[in-house]
Formats: sequence, C-alpha cells, structure tokens
Amino acid sequence: MEQHSHSNDPQAKMELELWDFIDGTIPEARSNEIAELISSNIAWRNKYHELLEAHELLLNTIDLEEPSMRFTMNVMEEIGKSKITPATQSYFNKRIIWGVAWFFILMIAGFLVYGFSQVEFTLGSGQSDIFTNVVDSKKVGNFFNNYTTAFLGITMVSGLMLLDMVLQKKRKTMAQ
Repeated sequence: MEQHSHSNDPQAKMELELWDFIDGTIPEARSNEIAELISSNIAWRNKYHELLEAHELLLNTIDLEEPSMRFTMNVMEEIGKSKITPATQSYFNKRIIWGVAWFFILMIAGFLVYGFSQVEFTLGSGQSDIFTNVVDSKKVGNFFNNYTTAFLGITMVSGLMLLDMVLQKKRKTMAQ
C-alpha cells in the first residue's frame, strides 16, 4: 500500500529499491544495477549507508524473546490439570421454546376457529335431523387456499421438530 502511494516520488522509489536490495528480495539483474548505482551515484550511496545503519540497528537492538523449550509442555500440563466444564444442559431458554410452541398452537387454533366460523352448515337432502348437517364444500375451499395450507404445513413441521427436540432431550436425560 505504501509502495503505490510513493510510486511517483523518485526519493521514495529509490528508498524502496534500496530496502529490497538490503533484504535481498530483488532479482539478481536489478541487484547488480543497484550495486552499480550505489558505487557511482553519491545520493544512492548516502541513502544506502543510512538505510544499512538503520537495518543493522534494528537487527542488533531488537531481541526477540523466545519461550523456553518446555513452554508448550508446561501450558498443556496446566490445561490438563484444570477441570473441563461440562456442556450446558440447554443452549436455549426453555421459556422461549415454550413461548414459540404456544404461539404456534394458538395460531393453529385461531385458524381452525376462523375456518369453522366461515363454514355454513346446511341440512342434508330430505333429512330433518340436525346432526346430519353437511359442510358446504365451496366455503371450505375458499378458506383452505394455498397460503393457508402452506402456513399450516410449516406450522405442523415446526411443531413436530419442537416435539422431537423435547423427546430427544428427555431420552438423553433418562439414559444418564
């Protein structure tokens, strides 16, 4: 990033090339050209010696602390001594799960109440008994359209998944 911002500045370009020369990260042909510039051009020579001093100063003054040979073993032994905490009993709050379950139950109940309130009951053909009412199929078809069926299907699948989770958890606790 620094290299792109100073690419038009000849002083910065010279400095970057000298750093690459000192680090030995440039091709041999360019390295020979820079060595020739250092020997023939006083500005390049002065900048080279300045950067070389800074490079040597950095190498000599910065002492990297190395960990002891047993550092990894010591760390691993300390970890082994500590008690590993068991997994939490539940990653989900039970109140939230039951709240979601009651929401779905109430939504299903609401849809069923609404659906049955929209249905008109008629007497069967020639029958006078009130218990032999027949549901008008056109009204039921209007209520149970694609959206209602999709919602009920998703709700049922979600409810079954919730029930499965609860039953699996009960099985695990009983097995222990």
